Amino acid sequence: MVDGRILKRGGKLVAFDVERIVAQAGGSARRLRSAAGGRLAMPTCQGC
Repeated sequence: MVDGRILKRGGKLVAFDVERIVAQAGGSARRLRSAAGGRLAMPTCQGC
């Protein structure tokens, strides 16, 4: 319960459209990857 609202029931989120949130997050990740030139992670140091 958060701020008087039940957000989970039986271990599942009930106050949010989880499928929509996941789809939007995927779209955001694709836009970020594209803006980064296809890379999301910093290159690792080969001599470390």
